[in-house]
Amino acid sequence: MIEPNEASEKIILEAIKRGGYGIDCRIIDVPPDVRVEIIGKIVRVEGPKGKIEKDFTHLPVYIIRDNNRIIVAGQARKRRQTKYLGTAATKIKKMIEGVRQRYVYIHKVVYRHFPPRVEVDKENKRILIKGLYGRRDTIQVPIYGDVEINIEYQAGSEIPDLVYLKGCDIEAVSLTSAALENACKLRGRYRKDIRVFFDGVWLWRRTREE
Repeated sequence: MIEPNEASEKIILEAIKRGGYGIDCRIIDVPPDVRVEIIGKIVRVEGPKGKIEKDFTHLPVYIIRDNNRIIVAGQARKRRQTKYLGTAATKIKKMIEGVRQRYVYIHKVVYRHFPPRVEVDKENKRILIKGLYGRRDTIQVPIYGDVEINIEYQAGSEIPDLVYLKGCDIEAVSLTSAALENACKLRGRYRKDIRVFFDGVWLWRRTREE
């Protein structure tokens, strides 16, 4: 694959316009309130809610800025090559959507035995779960990327009710959400019957910020 530069990008654009054989593309529209910068295969997206940067050098595709559009192009003679186009285009589209409306994952704190405590260690970027099933140790969950964590407590109580995960990068939000759920699963010597022991901080709802 030819390294991306101005000359190669012009050749690709001309081939797309002519409907060149073996070349396919995905076109993404850029809204007026979003700023996109492309340097090689590094894409930076900035919008009203924040900014994201991702590196696509591991994918054999061309990412070209054409006025108010982004064109993801590459060879499409095989099905595997078409998958690369879809992957890159979907990620860029999610980046644009995320900087306009942040992704929000809402977790519900569920308990039957001992009410757990949920805290946020902003310095070390960790979610701390204390007292789950009466355990004395503290469960530490990593926070990926620039995900914002908000905790809503029960009325007139210090017991947490909902945990909000907010961020522009859907990958970082979903990774943090998955890590939070996995940390609450009982394994090893803590293994119990999940029909009875279902305490934890479980994913309840996915939505977008207004």
